[in-house]
Amino acid sequence: MQRQIPILILILLMSPVYLFSQQKITGKVTTPDDPLGIPGVNVFIKGTTLGTITDMDGIYTIDVPNDTCTIAFSYIGFNPEELPVKGRAIIDMVLLPLLESLDEVVITALGIKRDEKALGYSVQKVKGEEVARVKELDVVNALSGKVAGVNIIQADGSIGGGGSRIVIRGESSLAGNTDPLFIINGIPGSANDVAPDDIESISVLKGAAAAALYGSKAGAGVVMITSKSGKNTKGMLVEFNSNITFQSPLVLPEYQNKFGMGESGEYSYYDGNGGGVFDDTHLNWGPAFDGQLRPQFTGNKPWVAFEDNVKDFYQTGHTYVNNISVSSSSENGSYRFSYSNTDQKGILPNNGLVKNNLGLNSTFVVNKYLTITSNMNYIRTDCDNNKQVDVRFTPRSIDIGALKDYWVPGMEGYQQMNYRRSGNNPYFELYENPYSYIDNKLIVNVSANLKLTENFNIVGKYGTNYTNNEFYDKHAYSTFAKYEKRDLKGYYKTGMNNFWDRTAEFLATYDRKIFDDFTVKLSFGGTHFRQEYKNIEGSAYELTYVDIFNLNNRDGHIYVGDYTTPQVTNSLYGFLNLDYKGKIFLDITRRDDWASTLIPVNNHFTYPSVALSTLVHELFPLPGAVSFWKVRGSVAQVGNSIPEPFYTAKNKFSFGTYSNGLTYLIPSEINVNPYLKPEISTGIEFGSDIRFYQNRLGFDVTVYNTVTKNQILTTNQTITSGGQNKFTTNAGQITSKGIEATLNMVPIKNKDWTWEMQINWSLDRTYIDELIDSMPEYKKTQQVNSFLAIEDGVGQRRGTFYGKAYERAPNGERLYSLSGDTRLTEITQLGNYNPDWMASFNNTITYKWLSLSFLFDLRYGGLIYNEIERKLNMYGLSEATLLNNREGIVPDGMVQENGTYRKLTLEDLENYGKIGGQSGQEYWATQMEETAPENVLVDDTYLKLREMRLAFEMPKDWIKVSFVKSVTVALIGRNLAVWSKVKHIDPETYGEASEKNDFGRTTKVPGYAVSNMPSVRSYGFSLSCKF
Repeated sequence: MQRQIPILILILLMSPVYLFSQQKITGKVTTPDDPLGIPGVNVFIKGTTLGTITDMDGIYTIDVPNDTCTIAFSYIGFNPEELPVKGRAIIDMVLLPLLESLDEVVITALGIKRDEKALGYSVQKVKGEEVARVKELDVVNALSGKVAGVNIIQADGSIGGGGSRIVIRGESSLAGNTDPLFIINGIPGSANDVAPDDIESISVLKGAAAAALYGSKAGAGVVMITSKSGKNTKGMLVEFNSNITFQSPLVLPEYQNKFGMGESGEYSYYDGNGGGVFDDTHLNWGPAFDGQLRPQFTGNKPWVAFEDNVKDFYQTGHTYVNNISVSSSSENGSYRFSYSNTDQKGILPNNGLVKNNLGLNSTFVVNKYLTITSNMNYIRTDCDNNKQVDVRFTPRSIDIGALKDYWVPGMEGYQQMNYRRSGNNPYFELYENPYSYIDNKLIVNVSANLKLTENFNIVGKYGTNYTNNEFYDKHAYSTFAKYEKRDLKGYYKTGMNNFWDRTAEFLATYDRKIFDDFTVKLSFGGTHFRQEYKNIEGSAYELTYVDIFNLNNRDGHIYVGDYTTPQVTNSLYGFLNLDYKGKIFLDITRRDDWASTLIPVNNHFTYPSVALSTLVHELFPLPGAVSFWKVRGSVAQVGNSIPEPFYTAKNKFSFGTYSNGLTYLIPSEINVNPYLKPEISTGIEFGSDIRFYQNRLGFDVTVYNTVTKNQILTTNQTITSGGQNKFTTNAGQITSKGIEATLNMVPIKNKDWTWEMQINWSLDRTYIDELIDSMPEYKKTQQVNSFLAIEDGVGQRRGTFYGKAYERAPNGERLYSLSGDTRLTEITQLGNYNPDWMASFNNTITYKWLSLSFLFDLRYGGLIYNEIERKLNMYGLSEATLLNNREGIVPDGMVQENGTYRKLTLEDLENYGKIGGQSGQEYWATQMEETAPENVLVDDTYLKLREMRLAFEMPKDWIKVSFVKSVTVALIGRNLAVWSKVKHIDPETYGEASEKNDFGRTTKVPGYAVSNMPSVRSYGFSLSCKF
């Protein structure tokens, strides 16, 4: 690549010089409906940058070098046209409306291509170029702000991408089953199964009607990813795309730098194990910095702050993504082969991975009856280390650079060196305790389309998605683990996960025109889906020999895990599409599923849908400004399936291990209703799509109401032997209501300038209607941590935080005891983590060969529990802890005495022995106590500059090499800035709840800031060439 850069610079600096005699051409541009002329039409000489625009009367004048030139005409919403000069001095042009712009094709359920105008439900499409222009390793993040009604919270700054939380139209499942179904080229997969440069389009099926043909898998919506093909490629096309981006923490805490490590204003190092004065503490309530010599872990050194110790620990990460593709097509078929390589180094030392993608998409026309299409993707990921450590709570007096030599001299391999014994050196963790893995993934999809007659065809498809994951978790000697002392002699865990999905389906379709005005299409099909997951792993504590990680290297026994879950779903479906004169469209569908996760007498469920679309502009005369107007409506049912068979066919059990290595069976405490059903969502939606001035202005709005019943709940029940057991059953109902709106505009369009704008806005409210009729006081509760919970009760909004709050005086001030301790309420409602509404503002401004695109993402309302802020204050690290120079503090609040309220005073505190008031350590320990979650629950409103791109597309007449078709270079950035009142962190975050959901899986809780990693901003440049 280095050899190519000078060549590119030379090409950019070259500019052609033309010497020619000129000829003047004039003319008028009109349309069939407007003979008076169109202003602002681009008129230019084909193959050059020479051009002009028409005036207010549609008149233009242009100078051409000779009469062999071709004049080109383009105007948004109309077909582009060309005419050769051939000696003429006057060239008039009549432009025809670009009907295709009003009849955009989208990918719908089962991979069926439909005209957007015919759909009676909302489907939002994101083009592949929008995903690839500012690349994200996690494709889900690339959808942020580009689809109305989709709430995406990105993962932290760890490597590899993946892990983002995506919810479509609200959380409709109390069991936490809110992940949408991802379909990759027609078969189930995951979001990152296709490299960003290989994506043709992403269709988000948001409502029940859009997803109804996926039945029991579609309750949380469907995201369909279609990869690029070689179809319609002229000759052979070679594309090369290269991205180089750099990563750094987006937000780091704001620290105080006046006080160092210790407690009660004291600190002296001896051995880091409590032998000195508070030398094994993690707190930063030590002496003020005075520059005097003081015993520290590095020796007798000046007592000073290392102001950038946290910042300096993080390195500048980098991500290199290179993609090359070759495509071609002919009357006999087409192909597209691609190779993508990703090389990433994280912001943490010794973190990195390499990912390679191979893709092949081919179509072979056997004869006029049979066409065979295949898609293949092979993905290999080699991750050397994805260990995470959090250094944001490092005391201010610690020279973090001195920790790079992490072995105690003379005890290499046996004893790490750290500033405190009850913790791990972060460099030791990253270099000696790596978590590494190797992923191999193969996705193959083959389909045959047999066209028996002009009206009847059958499609058969078989696809498989196989993943093999090997992982290795190593802990070296002297690793400190608070609850596992055996780690001090090392630990090793290794294993393998295998995921294997197989899909076989058929679809027969018959369509014909009847009665001149009607076109009818009938389809009938079926799917056999089989999924298998197998995990086997072993772990060993207390390694016999240092630095040898093998399960046989152990003093004790091996702990073994062995887990398998197969499941099968068989489906039949049919649908009817009626088209009246291309003006009214009616869709009726039905899908029947039979699931192996349910007992045979109760494993059949039906999912119907009806959708209607009407083109108002085709039925009634409208003002000339209206180009297109569609109204739509639908009603449908979809389901959320039971994910694993042991929730129904038999009670779950697990194995335990005795100290001698023998195993024993542990029955589950959960009793399951054998007649458990999937959650059923019934959705109704209405929408309107109206466009003006040949698509220069468009407004799309959808209102929806979705009722989800058969919620899967686990409750306590009394058992005959005494005590409590748990019982899982269907009960309860949730309603989600919302509005989605998208405004598309082209405010400026002329010869040199184009400005395209899209605004997305959405609002969702999800409430619990019913729970368990026989238990009217029952509330569904999930612990987020020991003192914060999500509680769902009848009439409440989904996502409500519960915990203890501060008692308050009638004037709203906090109440304290006479000793200065906060007074807490019983557990109460604290607020909701869901936003009040979301919006985004997406722009692309083009001037000749330059284009600037930027996307702002806005989330308004909702709460965030900022555990990072709580710890920074509790530990004495934040600027806030400098309050009153850490002495003589009197909490600002009220006390209640003899039935009256008054201010807390210094005299009150001194009566309880706190002479002079509270110390900073005492004050913040009270203010930030974990038992009161209210203390760091704050408004999570934020505005984020999600992405930006400044691109230069080299003019074609600059390119002197005939085989080069185009060259584009760009400066790119993502997550560049955020504006929020949330302190110390990126407000866009989630955390994992301490209590698993009713399916035994981890719940991602939005508005719960506990991540070990800060999020990152990314900036760099890209190069794109076509040959």
